[in-house]
Amino acid sequence: METGTRSKFAEAARYEPQLNARQREVLRLIVDGYTNAQIAERCDITLDGAKWNVSEILTKLGLDSREEAADYWRWRSGLGRRLTAPLRAVMGLSTFKLVAGGGLAAVAVGAIAVAWVATNSFGLASSGSSNQNDRAFVMDVTISFTQPSPVDAVSPSGSNGSGPTTAARPPGEHYQSQLTWTYQDPTHYRYDTRNELPAFESNQIVIAADGAELSYWDAASNTVRRGSLPTLPKEFKDPANLLNPMLGPSKFRSIDALMASLTNPSSSPPSRAAVVGGDKVLGIPCKVIEYGPASSATASAATTQLCVDPVRMIGLRMTQGPKGAPTYDAEVTRLDYGVKVPDSAVAFMPPAGATVAAISTPPDGNNGPSAVPLLNGPPSGFLRANPIPDGYRQSSGGPYISGLFGTGPLAGFSMTYANVAGTAHLTVEERLRTDGLPSALKTGQKVTVNGDDAWEAMDGANRTLVFEQHGVSVLLTADALSYSELEAVAASMTLVK
Repeated sequence: METGTRSKFAEAARYEPQLNARQREVLRLIVDGYTNAQIAERCDITLDGAKWNVSEILTKLGLDSREEAADYWRWRSGLGRRLTAPLRAVMGLSTFKLVAGGGLAAVAVGAIAVAWVATNSFGLASSGSSNQNDRAFVMDVTISFTQPSPVDAVSPSGSNGSGPTTAARPPGEHYQSQLTWTYQDPTHYRYDTRNELPAFESNQIVIAADGAELSYWDAASNTVRRGSLPTLPKEFKDPANLLNPMLGPSKFRSIDALMASLTNPSSSPPSRAAVVGGDKVLGIPCKVIEYGPASSATASAATTQLCVDPVRMIGLRMTQGPKGAPTYDAEVTRLDYGVKVPDSAVAFMPPAGATVAAISTPPDGNNGPSAVPLLNGPPSGFLRANPIPDGYRQSSGGPYISGLFGTGPLAGFSMTYANVAGTAHLTVEERLRTDGLPSALKTGQKVTVNGDDAWEAMDGANRTLVFEQHGVSVLLTADALSYSELEAVAASMTLVK
């Protein structure tokens, strides 16, 4: 592949977070060779809706054709596998969704990481790197992310053709996590992530390197995976925050060098970066850098802002999304820089009763949880609702956690049903958890379903019912069904063998 094409794809990866859930699905169908008519049938949308989504994908990514979009996705997926191969065996389930579901979403940060490494590998901003910013430190980060709502149906609006209209749909999911990054040197470090929201997915995850071995612990299943410390690609120079490359010590010596890496006037659309002001994080003066498409002049345009300490070149805050209403926000809430970090601070000892497994490197390719078909309902080991309320049909569904970079065992799934008009929804979420139902969900009205305790509550305008049965935690969410109807759905659920 020519350097010009690779740099164009690296630029497209920067804007990939602007694709909504439907457009990401359409992009994968384009890669598989689907025509617009086949996309419309597969996604249950109109032909005009399929054409509009394809057009939006090409416009947002700055690509010229369906064929180029398919080539981009193959390039992006291949680079993503190479960058994450050393970690996939340890993580099993996708790092970018499970480890930091509270903000570091699969597409948003995966695309940023790919673009960051790709751009700086192709000579677009090679000057000013090799910053020896390698002092030991401890950094806390609060992360929040609002996942855009899935679009259940898209069709052109009125005769003026001014844009799409969408059927009513459930609100986007909000994630929140707390991350502690403890760094001693390139082979001694630790990530502690506490996923807080959504409560149904609350979890604690630890990734620790002790100099010779890498450990990954998942509290929900109380499992530990251990293996030899991976050798990362040379582009990741110490210290490299693999969960968000924009936060923490930077590889660049100056603000100008950082902005040069984010600017590419030859891309389509051209990208630009500029210092737009100053701010303080933790009382530390920082420069605010805004970057994105050069044409992003409207208030609704998606942009990314970074707050960077210009003296030590440390990223302290990152926001992404429409101006004034970011969907992603990550801010450093504690920074102990240049301190002594003892070996005990990065060491990890499995808790009592933990299952310890050796690491085996998985093959390349997307053969993880996302490859599990859900068209015929829940897989073995989970619960099936039968019947679904009259008038509802399956509109979307997916495994938990996304297998974009993961190859671990299936840990759960989410499935949404909607009425024909798309104005009423029922979402069924199931998780396998050895630690039981999260206590934060045991609130509201306590009822009994099939002899088991269940709790009814409100989530915004939605009614929810949560319970545990056969070792499976279940969350039902509906915007139109009554509690009695939710209880009937729960009572109908049986274990799939």
